[in-house]
Amino acid sequence: MEPIHKLNGGRGATLCNNCRAIIEEGFHDQLLCENCGGEPVFNWRLTRLDDNKVMRGRKYTWIEWGEDSRFKAAHDKPQIDFSFLLDPHPVFFGWQTTHVTEIIREEDDLVEFKTKNSHYLLEKEWPSVDGAPI
Repeated sequence: MEPIHKLNGGRGATLCNNCRAIIEEGFHDQLLCENCGGEPVFNWRLTRLDDNKVMRGRKYTWIEWGEDSRFKAAHDKPQIDFSFLLDPHPVFFGWQTTHVTEIIREEDDLVEFKTKNSHYLLEKEWPSVDGAPI
């Protein structure tokens, strides 16, 4: 079996060979989506540098809080006093940090930041073959 690649409006996408759902944007070697027995596809790696705990997720957002400590807005870029949310979903999420107190580094595919009680590194996960980047 070969991966199914489609143009997807010029962005490219890899489709599941079974149900034809988009597995991931871009052209990759995956054959099946997670629902059809394939491996989960993670796009981002969050490392808590204090203890090297690693969490992986498909997407993330930065949460702005209102004066009443309730959700105010979601953002693509970090700011002081925002929280980081890994794999946001309407009902659950993969990981949420406390408020950001310092942004140490911010690049396209990497953000190093500190919160009230931890130090984190967010990095883009790159496709690999046997552990080596492709």
